[in-house]
Amino acid sequence: MNNLQGKRLLLLGSNLWREDLKRFATKNGVYLIFAGLYPGELDHIANEHYRIDTTDPSVMIPFIKEHNIDGIFMGGSELIISKSCDYINQLGYPCYCTKDQWDVLQNKRAFKNCCKKYRVPTVPEYDICDDLNDEDYPVIVKPTDGCASKGINICYNDKELKEAKQKALSSSPTHNIIIERYIDNGGLTNVVNYVAINGNYYLEAMGDRYVLDGGLITAAASFPSLFLNHWLKYVDPMVREMLKGLGLENGVVAFQAIPEGNQIYVYECCFRLTGGMTYKMTDAVCGHNSFRLLLNHVLTGKMCEEKDIQNISPFFNGKRGISITLPLRLGEIGCVEGIEKIKSLKQVVDYTHYYEVGDSIVPQKINTLDQLFARIMVVSQTESDMNETLKTIRKSVSVKDVNGSEMIIWTTFDKLFK
Repeated sequence: MNNLQGKRLLLLGSNLWREDLKRFATKNGVYLIFAGLYPGELDHIANEHYRIDTTDPSVMIPFIKEHNIDGIFMGGSELIISKSCDYINQLGYPCYCTKDQWDVLQNKRAFKNCCKKYRVPTVPEYDICDDLNDEDYPVIVKPTDGCASKGINICYNDKELKEAKQKALSSSPTHNIIIERYIDNGGLTNVVNYVAINGNYYLEAMGDRYVLDGGLITAAASFPSLFLNHWLKYVDPMVREMLKGLGLENGVVAFQAIPEGNQIYVYECCFRLTGGMTYKMTDAVCGHNSFRLLLNHVLTGKMCEEKDIQNISPFFNGKRGISITLPLRLGEIGCVEGIEKIKSLKQVVDYTHYYEVGDSIVPQKINTLDQLFARIMVVSQTESDMNETLKTIRKSVSVKDVNGSEMIIWTTFDKLFK
């Protein structure tokens, strides 16, 4: 890629990727400027930081001009992306999306309509005014424009449906919701990641996700998916047509899907880097890193060199990867054990944690991404090597509350890997 030394990169929020941003900047000599309303998000990694409203174009346009910015990274906040992509495009900076593209792909209702247009299979749904019969249950209720799994609930009767509607409405900025048939297949879903490079679309990873028993949070994701060949044959062609029809040129997009029988239904889209950080796994497996490509794009207008595209391998070059999350029970964290041991394992390619001793898991965090203590990524060449690594993680890692009780919920992990 072009020399990035001395480039001035403006960060518009989201501390999820802070360590990766810092490593990228240090390696390439990039100067980081953070803008946001809240202290502590990215202050400690930035060379400069400013307390301003990044969603206000009347503030941001003169700020960007005055500070000689070379590129702008929008981060992961859906509110910030929805507001900032417009003025970034207006100023002529590289930006992976337009406001129109964002509004289609990030709104569940608009996205579902778009899928239907391009014959991408979607989960059957109900009108919010429908009177459901007993045989219609269970259903899943979600805000059309929510994020981080907030406001999503599974309902088994009319009473639960009424309560879920109110929760979803309160989690939706536009007060719109969607009701779909809940497919109970043991908690298995798929995550499917694409990267767009110069108007061409490459499937970079597809994994099988297993949710926490009785909840909606991913406890583990295994790559490559058991359904990869099915997806490539029956769904991928329509998805590519949809992306082409939307005019995506450069960027990343992830789909969430669910298999049922001989069908795979697409039910959601994430038009940004995801919290799953799959790019760390693909980097370890084949040297392809979409996070790095996005940063290259915002600073140079170019994702990568042509030769780099050959690194993309959804079949993981014959290797297997597993991303493990550690969901917690309610309580205050008293002590954490075993982390240094598992970080030293050669098969563990990344470890990221979100809480420290003294932090608490409160009821509002249950069934959202805020319930997760950490994410561990494991890559292995053989099944036996993978199993040994998983056993070591299970035996070594512990998060106890202030009363000495275990907070990690291991039930899904144990069911999958026993």
